[in-house]
Amino acid sequence: MRFYPNADVSFIVDIREDELANQTGLARETVNREISGLKHLGIISINYKGLTVHNLKRLNQELGVNI
Repeated sequence: MRFYPNADVSFIVDIREDELANQTGLARETVNREISGLKHLGIISINYKGLTVHNLKRLNQELGVNI
């Protein structure tokens, strides 16, 4: 998994859905459902480069991560 910062302070995570499922120990369907919800909220998007995180702070809040 690689992280690529964008000029707009978003991050591209070079990972496929099945890889994310394997690394987190979740079912691919669960990962897909969570990604869909985060896309709907505008926190992430997916394109040919990978998963783009637009707002890391909001992503952490949605996932319940305290940093």
